[in-house]
Amino acid sequence: MMPRFFHRIVAASLMVTSSLIPNLLSAPAASAQVALRAALVHVAGEDPSTPGAAAPAMGDARFQLPDRLRVTLSGLDPVRFPADASCNAEVRIGALSAKGLIPVLLPVANPENVFGVPVTMVDFRGIGIGHPGDTAQVRIRCQFVDANGVRQRHETLWAATL
Repeated sequence: MMPRFFHRIVAASLMVTSSLIPNLLSAPAASAQVALRAALVHVAGEDPSTPGAAAPAMGDARFQLPDRLRVTLSGLDPVRFPADASCNAEVRIGALSAKGLIPVLLPVANPENVFGVPVTMVDFRGIGIGHPGDTAQVRIRCQFVDANGVRQRHETLWAATL
């Protein structure tokens, strides 16, 4: 048999633990806190970083409570990855995917632009649930003829695991 002292310690531990559980479960779901987040890494294709920028291209994938998935890739060179229909992006995160996304231009004055020069970015947001181990991927393909009449083709692929 166990001594009474040990029984009292176990009982006190259970009371303290059980009193904490309702506080953990009652956290507001609408707080939109990041539940899972992973940095995107360059997997294939060319480095899309803007020459002369304060930082290289970067991106992340995240699941925000209660039900928002987001993938962002920014710091893209607007000369090679312009903000027009000559470029399109495919984004996947977990079971959610989208095709035909066009990069947007971020001027220097935009608070999201930490690069110090104009850049383009892809920002995808959708409703869904993320789970540990879900993968995220961004593929951007651009094809156009430049001002000198030269055909340009640029592609980059980034990925992460939540």
